[in-house]
Amino acid sequence: MFTSIILVFAALVFSLQFRPVQTYFAQRLAAYLSEELNTRVAISGLYIQPFKSLVLEGLYIQDLDKDTLLHAKVLSLNINELSLNRRRISISTLRLSTAQFYLKKYEDKSSNLNFIINYFNTGSPERKERKPFELIFKEIKLDRVTFKYKNLGVETKVNGINYNDLHIQNLKGIVRDLDTKNNLAKASIKGLSFREKSGFYLKSLSTLAIIDSNKMEFRGLELITPSSIIRNYFVMEFKSFDDFNQFNDRVYMNGRFSKSRVVSADIAYFAPALSKNYFDVKVDGRVSGYVKHLKAQKMNILSGEKTVLKGDFSIKGLPVIKNTLFELEFDELATNKKDFERIIQRISGNSNSKLPDVFN
Repeated sequence: MFTSIILVFAALVFSLQFRPVQTYFAQRLAAYLSEELNTRVAISGLYIQPFKSLVLEGLYIQDLDKDTLLHAKVLSLNINELSLNRRRISISTLRLSTAQFYLKKYEDKSSNLNFIINYFNTGSPERKERKPFELIFKEIKLDRVTFKYKNLGVETKVNGINYNDLHIQNLKGIVRDLDTKNNLAKASIKGLSFREKSGFYLKSLSTLAIIDSNKMEFRGLELITPSSIIRNYFVMEFKSFDDFNQFNDRVYMNGRFSKSRVVSADIAYFAPALSKNYFDVKVDGRVSGYVKHLKAQKMNILSGEKTVLKGDFSIKGLPVIKNTLFELEFDELATNKKDFERIIQRISGNSNSKLPDVFN
């Protein structure tokens, strides 16, 4: 009897190698999920390695507004643990390839993802009191992913990145040890890259990222764009994510920079008011404060061809240069008239800015 069961099970697993069988089980799974979630779910094919892995092809999930929530060419899961009694799912590797994920936030602060979160927490798309599933992801691999986010409660048009209307394309990278139990999200990120509709291009991001409702912290940071490279440590503190819409006044920054290069064109995507000011500096040291009032300690700045500044600085009034007050305590200052004029002209946007000839 036991041998017969093993043979039947082996035959079932073997049969999953064939496309017609894959399609049949995919349709059955999609029908089950559609009924459970009260929405449309489609799966063109699947492959199961018992107790180890699951591969879904052509996965499509609608939200409750009948809009696309997720459409993935391939989603694969390597499973470490699946316990219904303990309500625990542990995934060693999740791969998402050629996918589109569309997230919406409603005026009541809920999202079009809530019904799936509620299902895993309670077993129903409706909210109920029940111990939620513990989801553990050791590694997530992303390849050619499109992500859209729209806050339906806010209609704003901004230059640069609009945090209420994001459109990220060609998202690639590896996320390890994702923790959503102790933080909104904490993970080690390796080689993350994407393009945003504003024009911002992230070539590579590697860091230990900690995201909470009041801060974003990046340890062991290496952020690379076509122009800039930022290394070491950076944190942004805020009261809510809505503060990013008034970045200059409401987002407090604290950074320890080492062997970094910052070009204003990249900063302008996050603080559009800086788009009229150009600077290109190599920096080492500490920076803290809001854009409107920045303080720097033990800074070493290289700019232009021959300009070197070392010391402590306080800058009040950015991004409006004509209203900005610079308080500078130099340990070292080296420059020449040509170099300094070029820097001032770029920062101020005034090509007629000149120093007296005595500075020769």
